[in-house]
Amino acid sequence: MKAPMAPEYYDRIFTRVDDYRAHYRDSRYFVLWTQVLQFLRQIPSPKILEIGCGPGQFAHYLHDQGFRDYHGFDFSPEAIRRARENSPQSFEVGDAMNPDSYKRDYNIAIVLEVLEHVQDDLGLLANLRPGTVLFFSLPTFDDEAHVRFFPQPRQIVERYEPRVDLRRLLALDTWYVCAGLVRSSG
Repeated sequence: MKAPMAPEYYDRIFTRVDDYRAHYRDSRYFVLWTQVLQFLRQIPSPKILEIGCGPGQFAHYLHDQGFRDYHGFDFSPEAIRRARENSPQSFEVGDAMNPDSYKRDYNIAIVLEVLEHVQDDLGLLANLRPGTVLFFSLPTFDDEAHVRFFPQPRQIVERYEPRVDLRRLLALDTWYVCAGLVRSSG
């Protein structure tokens, strides 16, 4: 199994790759974000925690759509610097494996394009409070920065169903978009 990339790798990516500097409407992720937005609209009084928020493009989109109760964190200082430039939402540098990063008032967790990069993805999910609405995405393809990927939906169900009561799993371009509720770990 491949080792995860360090924050410095992502700092370079966020600095050099045009897609991460583009307006959210011009991003290749816009179709993914639009689907998650449709899910979000179904939740009353959303209090959003985004894990691995990157340079804040999705947060900017949410802000433009009226979502104000939002906090995002990422372990890349460059991502957070850019996020603060891109959006008036709340951001901080944080570690998804550190339980202290989750000490916020939230009822929704968003984890887009993150779990495939983290060695202990199930440990990350264990940091979420049971009953939290969870939206996450997973790739169908491999990449140098991916620890894992999911060519088939059944692989997602097998891996995540013990931690997440999966309610929706949609194939969308080169991703799966998933929605569910975080289960209690016991």
